[in-house]
Amino acid sequence: MKPLITIITATRNRKDLLERLMRSIIEQSYPAIEHIVVDGLSNDGTQKLLKSYEKKYNLRWISKKDRNQVEAINKGLRIAKGEFLTITHDDDYWLQDGIETLIKAFEKVKRE
Repeated sequence: MKPLITIITATRNRKDLLERLMRSIIEQSYPAIEHIVVDGLSNDGTQKLLKSYEKKYNLRWISKKDRNQVEAINKGLRIAKGEFLTITHDDDYWLQDGIETLIKAFEKVKRE
């Protein structure tokens, strides 16, 4: 069984960038991914976007006011279930084999 990796993303009013990230996660070759998006009460349609992606992949999301990005990330960390965690900002994206490459590197370090 492959270890679960949790990707945490804090966002606010960056729907288009967030969607690019979400699509890049869906396209990953690595199968055991949990994506937690913590939205700071966006008013640009982000919640509608998140709802539309809920059944497409292992996405969980929260939409509540945050004091800052660190508080948002900490909310995500509290509910994360993955053995490995990564923070990926809403303006970033993953290359198709990026997460699989990352997990292989982690596993190699664990063996050494």
